Amino acid sequence: MDPFSGGTRLLVGGLAATTLAALGGLHAFWAARAAAPSLRFVVPEVDGAPAFRPTRAQTVAVAAALFAGAALVT
Repeated sequence: MDPFSGGTRLLVGGLAATTLAALGGLHAFWAARAAAPSLRFVVPEVDGAPAFRPTRAQTVAVAAALFAGAALVT
């Protein structure tokens, strides 16, 4: 017997797709530089300095991957 049948599968898939799409939207927002996040809350630090500084292209790539994941889950 499938534990994820009918409505449960749609609910879980919908929640996963919504979450991935929301995260993709956040990355797209950051890539547009509408509001640059404080790096200390987003990027891990090593010895008090950001471990890396994400470029706009990297942020767009992450957004695209999250949107693709959302599309695949549905």
